[in-house]
Amino acid sequence: MVKKIFQNEFFFYLIREVLWLAITAMLTYAVLWPVVSKIDYFYWRINAFYVFLFITYFRYSITFRSLPFFKPAWIRFILFTGNIVLFFFLAQHEQKLLSLMDNFYTEDFGFPKVILFEADKQKLLKYIYKEVT
Repeated sequence: MVKKIFQNEFFFYLIREVLWLAITAMLTYAVLWPVVSKIDYFYWRINAFYVFLFITYFRYSITFRSLPFFKPAWIRFILFTGNIVLFFFLAQHEQKLLSLMDNFYTEDFGFPKVILFEADKQKLLKYIYKEVT
């Protein structure tokens, strides 16, 4: 029984996908670490979602032909229609974050965990801006 499961090609694709999702989660954590280590970031969930989605979609666009779960046309159609809704959802949240950038207050993003001088605030807000856009 176990031998039959391991011979199944789908099982290996599933393991590979889980491994890639774990790598993507670690990269997302690494990208958010400079912000989260300095402030108690209010928007870390949506920002982590941005980064996670960007890395995942970039990987999917490169390996689109080799992914067996994108072969059926109905899955590609569902993905296409879901992306339309996802685009408007992410655009709304990005607009909110970018409008908070105009105020130049780190308190709009979260309470500082460490002492932030003006130069540190500028670097932090520039990093958040580059990361969100």
